[in-house]
Amino acid sequence: MAEYAILAADQGTDTTFEIEVVDKNKNPRDLSGFTVAAKFRKQFNSNVVYSFDTSIPSPTSQGKIRITLGGSLSNTIPT
Repeated sequence: MAEYAILAADQGTDTTFEIEVVDKNKNPRDLSGFTVAAKFRKQFNSNVVYSFDTSIPSPTSQGKIRITLGGSLSNTIPT
């Protein structure tokens, strides 16, 4: 079952989110061999797409994804 979350970051600050990926039994999913990407738009119909810096921290068997929005990038997003 998919889940969603509203993520908020202060403009001009480095912000990191850590997301846990689990299987149907709530056990961490082994992310060995996977890559991750994360993008967003300020509004759903915007033509401008922003990208997070992403990583899968070690050990990959813990099922964690790290996404970071740098302050220098968030400063370029119009309010």
